[in-house]
Amino acid sequence: MKSQRIEIEKGVFIDRFEAARRVGARAGVGGAASERADLQSKTYAPRDWYWQIKGDAGFVWSSARNARVPIADLAFQAWLGEGGSLTYIASIEEMRDVWAKHGMVQDTSAQYRLARKQRYITELHKPEAEEEPSFENTVGDVLDILLTQVEAMRQDAGAPATAEFAALIQRILEIKAETPKPAEK
Repeated sequence: MKSQRIEIEKGVFIDRFEAARRVGARAGVGGAASERADLQSKTYAPRDWYWQIKGDAGFVWSSARNARVPIADLAFQAWLGEGGSLTYIASIEEMRDVWAKHGMVQDTSAQYRLARKQRYITELHKPEAEEEPSFENTVGDVLDILLTQVEAMRQDAGAPATAEFAALIQRILEIKAETPKPAEK
């Protein structure tokens, strides 16, 4: 069966057949479940659907549970096996807009965290970095810069480090030594 790309609303696209296969393959699901997804696709039902927000690899949002869940989640995998196909969406704001059009409200405690996460990725990643910007890379780089700066300021001031901070800095230096950054090309 040929894959279809269908615009649902406001630039939100689903690929009814490929999405289920790709996500299922990443989670180690395939074979019969993927074949069933090709043969019996679920009808788009925004109140019982799964959404993947760009940059949030490994997780999807369940509108039925109003929650962010890992792609290995058993309910998500079962949903895929029943013919569900993941909706890819550019941002949490777009997902909120779609949900609002259908009278759904998103968990506010998770909204701001994901919105911040996306802004951190977009605005704080190192533009010269060769890898795709991700939250993990961005936070790691920012944390490294902050701790290096704080330690330099502490040393310049001649202030003693607390035992907790000294242990943290020591462990970070050990981790950096054990996992060095590759040489720039």
